[in-house]
Amino acid sequence: MGSGRNAICLAKRGWDVTGIDRAEGALAVARQQATEQGVKITPVLQSAEEFDWGRDRWDLIALLYFHAVRENMTNVRESVKPGGFVVMEAFMAPPGSRGGGVYYRPGELRKLFTEGFTILRYEETEGVADYGQKTTQLVRLVARKTAPQASWCRQTRWWPVAPSNDCRVRTRRSRRGR
Repeated sequence: MGSGRNAICLAKRGWDVTGIDRAEGALAVARQQATEQGVKITPVLQSAEEFDWGRDRWDLIALLYFHAVRENMTNVRESVKPGGFVVMEAFMAPPGSRGGGVYYRPGELRKLFTEGFTILRYEETEGVADYGQKTTQLVRLVARKTAPQASWCRQTRWWPVAPSNDCRVRTRRSRRGR
């Protein structure tokens, strides 16, 4: 979360914001800024590896210059709710670089979000970096977690339903009464 600029912006727009960071100093600045601007945020002093991401917990995950995306893709995929969003901005790796950290090779970020997501926007561009405020090569992504596919319940010959252990649960009849 760093010093909380983006977290505070989201809180001002009505989001219930939880932000994680390993730096107590940055979180202290975020708390102070949020108080001064009259919004509530929940700063958590933990690394991404220590944090309990949960399952189907978040409507939006903002990964802005977040160093551990590759290592936490399973957490990201499992913790965002179906239909929820992931917004990401990071640096493009310089030509010839392997990438790593908050630097991504061309197309790498798109590949990370192929399983379980629909990419709504993807760009590799030059722009002013949110982190550092300098013009540089950036990669940006907006992805939506795909909802589980409906399944056909042949047992009762009813219409598609959300997957469940019991085919009779949460079903609906067709217009023809089948």
